Amino acid sequence: MIREVDVTLADGRVLHAYDAGADADAARLVVVWHHGTPNIGLPPEPLFPASDRLRIRWIGYDRPGYGGSDPAPDRDVGSAAGDVAALAETVVEAHRLGLVNQVVAPEKLEDAFDALLARLLDKPADVLALGKRTFYRQLEMGLAEAYDFTTGVMVENAGYRNFEEGLAAFVEKRKPAWQR
Repeated sequence: MIREVDVTLADGRVLHAYDAGADADAARLVVVWHHGTPNIGLPPEPLFPASDRLRIRWIGYDRPGYGGSDPAPDRDVGSAAGDVAALAETVVEAHRLGLVNQVVAPEKLEDAFDALLARLLDKPADVLALGKRTFYRQLEMGLAEAYDFTTGVMVENAGYRNFEEGLAAFVEKRKPAWQR
């Protein structure tokens, strides 16, 4: 079931959000769906069967100016991070909802970053290369083109053989058995 809610931000704008998949208490993982444009933020229904098995909760929202969300003049690709952060009232609430994995004190940030980088470097090289190519290619695109392009890459990546293994390993808190 997809639940819909309007979230009023500190600047007075409204983000229309979607909550789908596992209930908050049953979810083992919360995924924020960053979709392309022009589009609304409905979570990716083709991934729901795997999500149900893995108890994944999807959070999505209409980009500013689309669907039920108010426009945000002068926004850029980076503005999405602020909108996602604004979906939760505090960092603690964001952590409780699963929007962030970890909250650390500033003096521990470098160690936390190093640990995250080590985990990232353990991923399949082809997936990392895809991510890097995608990131640099979208930098030279306009906002709408970048959203369209990266959405296509995300959908393509979901079809890779390691996608479900990676998702299952993350949810089950175990080391993935990548097919290389």
